[in-house]
Amino acid sequence: MRRGIMKYIVGVVGIVMLTSCAPQVVSLVPNYTRCCKKIASKTYYDNMDMSRSPMVIDMYYKSNPRIRRIEYEQSNQADADGVCIKYERRYTSKAKSGYLYVNKVIMDSLPEYHHFRYSIDGDVVTKKSCYKLLRLKKSSVKAINGDSRNNVIDIRTK
Repeated sequence: MRRGIMKYIVGVVGIVMLTSCAPQVVSLVPNYTRCCKKIASKTYYDNMDMSRSPMVIDMYYKSNPRIRRIEYEQSNQADADGVCIKYERRYTSKAKSGYLYVNKVIMDSLPEYHHFRYSIDGDVVTKKSCYKLLRLKKSSVKAINGDSRNNVIDIRTK
């Protein structure tokens, strides 16, 4: 008789605990049920969003399309409008670690810069000096400064 009452009490307590915790468990599970109605794509060359890149660099990529490797990534979750973003990251053979590092800093830390100009030690990068920018090594980059008034990113190597 006592065993029957104990089983009944344990069963009731278990059901009460499960039903009281159920809404919390459901709210912790992320919503993966949204489907992609549209897929927007973003192209990155050497860690730089091409919609923000300087004209000099943009012209370089169009005239020298040597791609070392391409990585694809797509977001699994749609935003409120049902748009999923597909990222295409292209890495060129000429870009070295310093240039990749500078672009990553610009994309992460300086979001307000669009169609800016690069300058290395005070000299603005032109079509002819673009190769010097691409060949930067990470160890030679001492500082990256942004001038929002003139829309210039200054890279200090000395």
